[in-house]
Amino acid sequence: MIAWSLVLLLLFQEAVINAEHKRTPANTRIKLKILPFLLKSREAANQLPYAIQVIFDCLYGTNTNLKLKSMAVQFVYHLCTSCTDIKMAPVGPVLLSGMTKVIADLSEESKLRGLAFVAVGRLCKLLPALAVRDIAMVQSFFDLLPKESNENKLAIQEAISLIAPAFKELTAPSLFLVEALVMSNIEASEPLRRMMALHFADVVFLPNNLSSRYCMLLATGDV
Repeated sequence: MIAWSLVLLLLFQEAVINAEHKRTPANTRIKLKILPFLLKSREAANQLPYAIQVIFDCLYGTNTNLKLKSMAVQFVYHLCTSCTDIKMAPVGPVLLSGMTKVIADLSEESKLRGLAFVAVGRLCKLLPALAVRDIAMVQSFFDLLPKESNENKLAIQEAISLIAPAFKELTAPSLFLVEALVMSNIEASEPLRRMMALHFADVVFLPNNLSSRYCMLLATGDV
């Protein structure tokens, strides 16, 4: 905890520090030296909500830059591998909102948006309810596939692959929404959307599911 008190003193604005402990926030150069150590520390990842403060300060704080933002998204990866789903559940929606905001901001660097796509996938893999509650987000990933750069297309494919298992345990009527999502993309004109729809159907549906079988039949046209 001593190390994390130091991090807070260095990274955050005076408002989060008691009056008697006020310090001038660290400059960008010092933050860049601290973040690599946090990315290697399981203890740092498990100090919630401080870890969330670090992520959002690096993404949206004053004097941030692309390298700090990229390490912030990598810190989300670190949280997904170092924290349990029980510990992450309360902060998962906040992190998901932050990552989708990065994706939606087309003024951000393409590489950063690619990292954020994968971060969403990792969050949904750890906390399936995040994806189940927001099927529209999954559809938006399919819609973005033909529009993004080649590098980000790979990131979206990885994200969709990570998200797909979240829908395996669904029952009607929620399952009908997933079937509609798959069917709308298996008949899309873009090959990547069709391929990922086929993968999604293969992961989500049981072998005897009629929608899954129909998707496989339609996909034979791409062979």
